[in-house]
Amino acid sequence: MEPHLDFSNNIKQIWFWLYMVSEMFQLVQGDSATSYGREFFLPYLNFCKEELFLEIVPTFPGTDHIQLTIEDQNNITIYNNQINQSEVLNISYMELHAGNTTGLKMKTTKPVSVYIKKHKGDMTMVFPTNVLNTQYVLPNFSSINAFDIYHVIMYAINPDTTINFDGNMCFHILATHANDNTTQTYDIVCGFSNVSEDDNTSMPKDNSMNTIGLNSYEMVILESTTLDAVVNMTSDKLFGVLLLVLDNESDSNDSSCVDMNIQTLESIPPASSNGKHFYFSKFEQQTNLTFHITGLEDGTISIETDQSSSELYLTSNETLHCDFQAAKYVSLRALIPVQVHVSTVVVITDTQEYLINDFFLPAHEQFLRCSVNDTCISVCPNVINETVLKSSVQILQHTFLDASNSIFSNVKSEITEHKSDNLILQKLWTNHSFVYITCKSETGSVYPVATGVNKLYAACVRNSNPIVAGDGLDNDCDGLIDEETDNGVDDDGDSLVDEDTLHKCAVH
Repeated sequence: MEPHLDFSNNIKQIWFWLYMVSEMFQLVQGDSATSYGREFFLPYLNFCKEELFLEIVPTFPGTDHIQLTIEDQNNITIYNNQINQSEVLNISYMELHAGNTTGLKMKTTKPVSVYIKKHKGDMTMVFPTNVLNTQYVLPNFSSINAFDIYHVIMYAINPDTTINFDGNMCFHILATHANDNTTQTYDIVCGFSNVSEDDNTSMPKDNSMNTIGLNSYEMVILESTTLDAVVNMTSDKLFGVLLLVLDNESDSNDSSCVDMNIQTLESIPPASSNGKHFYFSKFEQQTNLTFHITGLEDGTISIETDQSSSELYLTSNETLHCDFQAAKYVSLRALIPVQVHVSTVVVITDTQEYLINDFFLPAHEQFLRCSVNDTCISVCPNVINETVLKSSVQILQHTFLDASNSIFSNVKSEITEHKSDNLILQKLWTNHSFVYITCKSETGSVYPVATGVNKLYAACVRNSNPIVAGDGLDNDCDGLIDEETDNGVDDDGDSLVDEDTLHKCAVH
């Protein structure tokens, strides 16, 4: 008789340690701001009603189920579900907003990433409410397409939120979706700070304002046929912004994505998250690549590609438009914090469709951190399914030419193909940080999977509390995160010693 082998205890131990690794990572990671979280605002979007859906992706491995609850503005639960930490959940947007024209609140018991998607074309991540901030910048898109219509969707999470507009632009206020589920129609909002008294433009002065007031979880939709000036939006309270770009021949009353001809949908990152170092490798499926670079200060920008190098000067509240039609790799270094918006066209190989895709490129300073726990195990957010990564075929690997200037900017890119999922992944990484950018060859979409949304540089607040090693925070406000080694040496050359350190393994 063959001996009976009981693996149940071993399996239980394995799952227990997977759970503990997940929990330890969250403790090590500290309070760093990321695009994944536990609480989200889901804006009401009156388009693509049958084709729009939410994709919810758990962040960490583990054995526990994640409880997901979605409530309306009266705190009435309209959706409740459990998902396994190894699966992805899709929810129809029409199902969520049936009979509801306000935004919704979503809470989960474990960190998740949330995306608003449609079956083809551009999509966007939804930022959790804990990373929303008080200042956002809309780039000048005058060089993209003079025939687009721009919808700016803003929402508040606190009562009595006043949003101020600064810039030579006016928007028609389409509607304000309030907590009582009613829709109010106003006229115009303008930013007049850059408009002189003798300005002969057609900017209306009557029935207009340069502020908008919102209460908790209310939202407003603005519209303009141009976006030919940088618009700076500020408030004394937290709020969020999305940008929807439509073709002007679309029917805004039609729910069909095809008839509306939606170009792009993007969550605008807070201005506090602007960085100074950016890297990107072009996918073969992209037919063009344009960087729209916007800053709130004057400063020099250095750009290097595999074709050429250049140095540009950016003035405050200006957007520089840089086309890289032939370049395969682009690296950007700025002396000032900037926002980099990427416009591209993706070709779906099977149908030869050309689809516009936009996204905000994460700065190197916002790469996700891999940490080391007390047992000296390196732990990273599980933002890509491990089974997908194991089935990959490498297409190319590249080390950026200017990366050797600093030990903290040794950035490499690796592009791999995953035929079983029609997925192409670009991993930008250093020894201690990374970000994934995906290209879906069957849907024609390119987007970052997850990223940091930390406050950097002037927006950063120095940590006056006892510093926790490997906390994922920029404790000394130099734009670098956990760059020091606990060795009694000024590793980053800022005259401070061991002020922003990696986690140090315990010696047994």
